[in-house]
Amino acid sequence: MALTPLPVNLDELVEAMTWSDFMLETYRYLDRETGDVLTIEADEFGEDGLDEDEEDGEGDLSEDEKEAKAQMKLIDENPERFIAVDRIESHESFRIMEDFVDEVKSETVRRRLMRALTGRRKPFRAFKSALEEFPEVRQQWFAYQEEREFAMARDWLAANGIETTWTCPRKKAK
Repeated sequence: MALTPLPVNLDELVEAMTWSDFMLETYRYLDRETGDVLTIEADEFGEDGLDEDEEDGEGDLSEDEKEAKAQMKLIDENPERFIAVDRIESHESFRIMEDFVDEVKSETVRRRLMRALTGRRKPFRAFKSALEEFPEVRQQWFAYQEEREFAMARDWLAANGIETTWTCPRKKAK
């Protein structure tokens, strides 16, 4: 089966794959027709989704709630058109940090970053704090992380049968 070319914004897709707010239940979908990434926050509907009274009318919905309702309706009515965007799991993000540390040339920096990752509590925060001590390595980390996330997005799209023409003004696909 040939892959279907689709314009996808790299920034939006990577954000959808990496964004997390554990206080909000958020759903992200890729539109197979337009390449757009849709974001729907469950709190727009309350805990149980839309009330039956709101199903037919707009009721007292805010503009955001009306838009979210329309998006969910579109997704529900066209399941083959939309793909739920898989979030990069924390263990995958952790592996990216470990891989980066393995590539750091300075033994001192490598040991410091590894100590941050293997500490007992909050390795993500500890890693970020450790990077603050080494501004040049911190910049290298951001570039490395961006490239790895881009590769994961590309792999996810290919696994879903989508060939892309990237649309992203500040990054170029490789």
